[in-house]
Amino acid sequence: MKTKTLSLTVTLMAAALVLIGCNLTRTPPTPTLAPAPTTDPFVTPTFDPGAAFGQFTPTPIIVIGVDGGACQIPAGWVEYTVEPGDSLTLLAEQTDSTPAEIAAGNCRDNQDELFVDEIIYLPRQPVIQLSPV
Repeated sequence: MKTKTLSLTVTLMAAALVLIGCNLTRTPPTPTLAPAPTTDPFVTPTFDPGAAFGQFTPTPIIVIGVDGGACQIPAGWVEYTVEPGDSLTLLAEQTDSTPAEIAAGNCRDNQDELFVDEIIYLPRQPVIQLSPV
């Protein structure tokens, strides 16, 4: 009887495993779409030439001249601090201008008088040419 019970138990277990195996079907996952981008990744650049550069208007600089009167510096000129060895002639060469133009732009009558650490205005930054040694 023990063998019959053991045989019946093994048979029932095998049948249960077969039934369970038939019932374990895998359901394939449901495909989902990725979310659509909210903005266009390709932005067409636009160019407005007046937006960045064309609308800048330099503010005129007004200084007190050597005679005590107001002197309006030409728009766009840059501030420069006179260094030892500078002259209007040298600064004119370095800024592609003339001594008379720099003197007039700074309301000066005397083109020969500059003082170290004096602030003057030039039409553009000086370009210093290095001489070969």
